[in-house]
Amino acid sequence: MWANAMPSTHINSYQWWNEGLHGVAGGPGVRFEPPTRNATAFPEPIGLATSWNRSLWREVGATVATEARAMHNLGTAGQ
Repeated sequence: MWANAMPSTHINSYQWWNEGLHGVAGGPGVRFEPPTRNATAFPEPIGLATSWNRSLWREVGATVATEARAMHNLGTAGQ
């Protein structure tokens, strides 16, 4: 899916492609090809929630964000 550009704010159109609940998963803007052949997959959110481990939740979120940004920077996601 593509979001429309907002010229008055200098924001170009962009593709949004994932909700990030399990990590960087397949979507219209994700390509698992070299150098990003895969990404970390995490358990369902309800499974993580039952751990009652807030530091784990933060770590999962940080990992998903890092992988998504890295894939975008390499041109294999969010293009």
